[in-house]
Amino acid sequence: MAFRGPQVQFGCNCAGEAHIMRIEIGKMARDPSYKTKSKTHNCLIQFMMSLIGSPLRRLRRGDILQRGMLEGGMEGLPECRWSNYGWAQENNQMLKFPDYAELATQFPWTIKIGKGYYADFALASKGLYGCGPSFGWWTEPSCVARDTRILYLHRETPYTEKQGWKLPDEEMPWLEFDPSKDKVPPQRIADFEDSWTSYYKWRGLPMSSPAAFRLHWPLTIYRILRELGIKPGTVDNRKTIKIHLVGPENRKELAILPVFGELALLFPYSDLRMTLISEETFLTVSTARRRSLARQPFAYKYTAPESIGRGSIHITLDSQNRVYAPFGYGEIPDVIIGLHAGLTNPEWIPVIHGSIRLDIPFAVTEYVETCMSVNDDALIKTVLPEGLRALTEHAPTETEAIARFEQAMLIPERKRIFNTFMCPGLHWPQRSLLPYAHNSWIYIVHTKTST
Repeated sequence: MAFRGPQVQFGCNCAGEAHIMRIEIGKMARDPSYKTKSKTHNCLIQFMMSLIGSPLRRLRRGDILQRGMLEGGMEGLPECRWSNYGWAQENNQMLKFPDYAELATQFPWTIKIGKGYYADFALASKGLYGCGPSFGWWTEPSCVARDTRILYLHRETPYTEKQGWKLPDEEMPWLEFDPSKDKVPPQRIADFEDSWTSYYKWRGLPMSSPAAFRLHWPLTIYRILRELGIKPGTVDNRKTIKIHLVGPENRKELAILPVFGELALLFPYSDLRMTLISEETFLTVSTARRRSLARQPFAYKYTAPESIGRGSIHITLDSQNRVYAPFGYGEIPDVIIGLHAGLTNPEWIPVIHGSIRLDIPFAVTEYVETCMSVNDDALIKTVLPEGLRALTEHAPTETEAIARFEQAMLIPERKRIFNTFMCPGLHWPQRSLLPYAHNSWIYIVHTKTST
């Protein structure tokens, strides 16, 4: 196994972690039987403990999770018989490791540890795991969250594609095409199967490229739009698609806005108008200097070549609203999307109510399937009944909206899709013991009922 030269900086824990991961990767390369060890992060244990009994029982079950990880590495996890403790749902999630692994093995350089393929280790093996501007789109998220001085949108000039991607030319998903330099656009309008292999072939990328570890953000939106029945325009009928992206974070979407330019290639004969709305978006703009990217009319814009439909995308940062409620917002979008929404958080209640009341398609992504079962339960028991009650009391003449709420309450389980355009590597279990990845599941909250 060959590694690119390390670019390790020790200004924070993230860079130190990158260095440690490279050491671990080297050990695995020299000794295939070597099992890397990691301390288990408390987040999942705390989540599980909130679902079960007494403090004493909580401690014991947390210890079981820790011991399963520390004694057996990733190989030991499936032997943690969570179902013996009433955790059948979580045990079923552990059985999905092969589904995630099948996606990862499309890429020949991904790194397997036990039963899973992990994104951080894969990126570290290519020298793409660290912090600061020298890592472009690969900057380790927690650094961005801690230090607002290095926010990408606080820059006055955007990265060049080379500065952002940090990849060899042949592995770059170019958007600024130049045939004289072998930077050529796809040879036909978007046409590929729902797999990274098929997409890479259409895009002209070798499978050695790690670009999918960032392209999963726009490709997931592409998949959501398709699932909601939102199609591109045509040669004779160009269309505008208004997207409200709710809840973006500095350590995720806001840090890589130019990567979303890929959507212009995927939606030919279409003008995408994407508005980003969240607390972090509001703060990013309010703390930015006047000439920064965050203060421009469009934080990012791009138009694809004429040969593949001249699709365009314009991204606006909402500088007026910390939270989002579709009803009363002003612009009614064609679709509402939340990536890693955490739909049971209270701030999503007005979004859910507004999407149904105004008949706006709405979908979110989640890390694990378990979250969607929790979503279904919350919607049926509390969120939808509360919305229906408020609507019948305060707007009884909105009979169509009331009917939509009543119909929505009859759906015990909403559509969920295992997203084949998710990030092809799992999170390391410092963050969770369940197999989970960015954008791994799509959850359809509401589909448009009127024409």
